[in-house]
Amino acid sequence: MVKFVEVKPEDVKKVESKARGRFTAPILQEFLESGLYMVKIDRKNDPVLSKRPLMSLYTGLGQTVRKHQMPIRVQQVGGEIYLSRIDRTPDGQEIPDWKEKLGVKPKRSSDIEPDEEGAVDIDDIGQ
Repeated sequence: MVKFVEVKPEDVKKVESKARGRFTAPILQEFLESGLYMVKIDRKNDPVLSKRPLMSLYTGLGQTVRKHQMPIRVQQVGGEIYLSRIDRTPDGQEIPDWKEKLGVKPKRSSDIEPDEEGAVDIDDIGQ
């Protein structure tokens, strides 16, 4: 049996919800705008990132990349997080079909081109 304790609404502390991507999206956007091919994230000299656990940051970056289908590979090696571009080569040449090469699926069925009969393969829709 669960015991309930009555409280007044004003007695409950307001807790701010942390929206996913609030701290990772700016990092990833800044990386894309930098024009660099591969970088290591310097967590030690950043007051916000230094407080976040390594795996929390790594997971958050990966989720944001997948959700927004960003052309970035997130790697965690030896206690460091690395970001690299997957839409271009190290010498700066663009790879136009990077999504197809990695098997990135469209997020919505409206993004899929139907075949000549107007049918759409359900396996082509991402999650």
